[in-house]
Amino acid sequence: MRKLMGLLVLIPFFAFGQGVSLDSLQSAAEKNWPSFKKRLSIAEENDLVIQILKRNYIPKVTVTGQATYQSEVISFPEVQIPGQAPLFPELPFDNYAFEANLTQILYDGGQIKAGRQIQEASAEVQQKNVDVEVYDLKGKIQMLYLKYLLLEQTETILKLSISELDENLKIMQVGIDNGVLLEADKDHLTAQKIQILKQLISLESGKKSILKALSIMSGVELSLAVQFEKPEVKSSADLVRPELQLLDAQINLTATNMLKLNTVPIPKLVAFGKLGYGRPGFDMINTKMHGYYMVGAKFTWDIWGWNSLKKQKDQIYVKTNMIEHNKEMLTKKIAIEHAELQEEIDKYEKQIELSEEIEKLTENVYKTGQSKFNNGTINSTEYLKLFNDLNRARLTTEADKLGLLQAKLDWVHAQGVKK
Repeated sequence: MRKLMGLLVLIPFFAFGQGVSLDSLQSAAEKNWPSFKKRLSIAEENDLVIQILKRNYIPKVTVTGQATYQSEVISFPEVQIPGQAPLFPELPFDNYAFEANLTQILYDGGQIKAGRQIQEASAEVQQKNVDVEVYDLKGKIQMLYLKYLLLEQTETILKLSISELDENLKIMQVGIDNGVLLEADKDHLTAQKIQILKQLISLESGKKSILKALSIMSGVELSLAVQFEKPEVKSSADLVRPELQLLDAQINLTATNMLKLNTVPIPKLVAFGKLGYGRPGFDMINTKMHGYYMVGAKFTWDIWGWNSLKKQKDQIYVKTNMIEHNKEMLTKKIAIEHAELQEEIDKYEKQIELSEEIEKLTENVYKTGQSKFNNGTINSTEYLKLFNDLNRARLTTEADKLGLLQAKLDWVHAQGVKK
């Protein structure tokens, strides 16, 4: 079974080869995280409790046996009729009883049914708690996933910068050999290249750290060779926040507790029977070992509970109101979160247009400066300033694009999960 679960977790990754999607990673993490096993345990426990409750309708049989010796017994006056045995026998000091007792619920006022409803409602609350855990887990994976994409994009831009520096260093070497440029200018660019290489080392370390965290969450070993696919923004109208579902489940649980309290004052009817063998049985003066039995029915009716039932109901009312207040507060927080994310989306959409324009203009300035630097009309300091400005412009554009993607994905995530 464990091997099968492992294969199920790996299927999404096999489907993409060396590519990993956000959805497949979240799906694998959901099955690997302890919450998945907890969900199965909750369902199993619920089934067992329901089976136990159902057995309350089955007749209950208990068997008892005892042997006693007592220091005294009832003594009767000696009445003797001539020619006949004594009228009252002498009772033995030792007595024996072997009995089978049977009880059968005929009517419990709906108490067992209410108990089953409470168990099912309680299991639903536990399942919704797991749903909230999984929802938070997916949010963390999404955050790490997008952070990894940003690091990858930054790495790509820095590697492109190194390529450009290498090309310029080759051109500079020709100028140095011809006496047009100084060796110090080359050293200046080489130092800048080394600085970028240091940044790449830091980026790689950050990527490994994220991959390690995602590997622990998903149960799938991830390496730098794996390519993360750019996620698509998928929205649906049939979504709900699991936290709200949890609060609804808690409200339902309080309602079922109220139903059970309503069964307390209802009369209960039980049939019973007793079959025994021993002495003295029900006939106290029968000193012989013999069989005996009893059948009957009884009812119980709690007609006065000294107001304790009302107090318990009031407690449930208060608890329900508290949950309703929490739900109202959470609904408002979600509305604020949606509004803030929508503002984020609008902000990044506007920023991307300006960032792309700035990048284009900066690239034009850089190309002109690169030509001047190669011709020796500007020094390495001036060139590197233009070079770094272009890098910042490129990184800002990519950061804005990924910021927009993250805001959109966060907006969808804030909508919740499928009902």
